[in-house]
Amino acid sequence: MADVLNADYWKKAYLLEFKTNKVLTDAFTFSVPPENEEFIFPQRKNETKTFGGVVVADYGNDTVQINLSGSTINQELKLIYKSSLGSDMMSGEQEIFYLRDLLKRYGQRENLINKEVYLYSLNGGGNVQNNPKWWRIYIGQLDISRNKDKPFCYNYKFSAIGDPEVTKNSKNKLFAKLQQKAETVTNWANSVKARINEVKNYAEEIEDLGGVFIKKISDSIGSVMSIATTCEDACDRYINAINGILTDTTEATSDVINSISDVVTDTVTLGDNVIYSAFRYYPTLAANVWNSCVSLGEECKKLSNYCSDIDELYVSESSLQMVKELFDDSVSDTDISDVYSTLGHQCLHSANLIVQMTSKNLNNLSFAVIPGDTGVDDKIVPTYGYKVISITDAETNWDQLAYDYYGDPSLACVIAMYNNSTVDFISENE
Repeated sequence: MADVLNADYWKKAYLLEFKTNKVLTDAFTFSVPPENEEFIFPQRKNETKTFGGVVVADYGNDTVQINLSGSTINQELKLIYKSSLGSDMMSGEQEIFYLRDLLKRYGQRENLINKEVYLYSLNGGGNVQNNPKWWRIYIGQLDISRNKDKPFCYNYKFSAIGDPEVTKNSKNKLFAKLQQKAETVTNWANSVKARINEVKNYAEEIEDLGGVFIKKISDSIGSVMSIATTCEDACDRYINAINGILTDTTEATSDVINSISDVVTDTVTLGDNVIYSAFRYYPTLAANVWNSCVSLGEECKKLSNYCSDIDELYVSESSLQMVKELFDDSVSDTDISDVYSTLGHQCLHSANLIVQMTSKNLNNLSFAVIPGDTGVDDKIVPTYGYKVISITDAETNWDQLAYDYYGDPSLACVIAMYNNSTVDFISENE
């Protein structure tokens, strides 16, 4: 039978972590949660008396005084949770004097360099990542006394000064939107790459069945393969950019964990700025992906059309013979045409799915596509959210909405694309 920790105890448990050079080297949790918890927030105040009264020049709270007290209950062996280092079974006496030795070892003057102590409130459970708040602390004092009524029980009082508490929400707010975007892009990229492989496989199959002997088909296959590679590279750059931003921001906020109070706010703000500064470059990366996907779709459409018209592409008896030699003698010209037509259609279908998935991904990331003129790439613009409009007039079109809300009817394509409508549906005047 597995040992199950008492979930109610976690609601009051506190974990101490000791780190050396940023590495967790020891940890301790009272086997029995403290009986009393006290948090004192001393206020910093700098006041000057004047003829008109009192002027407060400086005011605020920099630290918190933390006092925990309780008892070891008895001498039975109890679980001592030690974070990622595992756990130990100790008696009450072993437990309290183990804590004393820890504080003594990490508090010696020669050991202070690169040593850090953190106190975690484990209200969220035994996983430190889920705890709601924590402090970097500076140990004040540990008092140990034997209980006169219970000779095998030790009472303790633990005090420390802590930097302003850090809640898990401060980190989650910083990461939530970025992590969501990263997950969205990763899922999309995996799906797109799978479809790109399908496109390549169909193109290679057409080539193997004699497409290499027909110039237009052969040239189109070469273009499809080249654009498919470009599309993959664009996807990789897009993912790498997001992962890079996520990594940089993680490093920025990891500095928060190891910083004193005055630096915390600046570092969090910097991390937030890092995210949104980097997001400014997303439209360029997204545009490269989008335009390469669109180009792949257009080239696959050409290849599909060539495959459908293969009878007309037999430019010489020799090319016809070379193609037919790759099939069994029982296969007719009509059957060969059907094979080419089917493969071309499947290739185009996969390419269309790539464009469709990319369009949906851009919408999820709050980007809109503005189609370019003939021969000009499309543009990607951030939409920064959206507003829901209820249309009661059957004659209202995208042009009218663009004019009403953007002041420019030519931006009707933005509304149409965001609503997953085709550009052709925008207006007869477009």
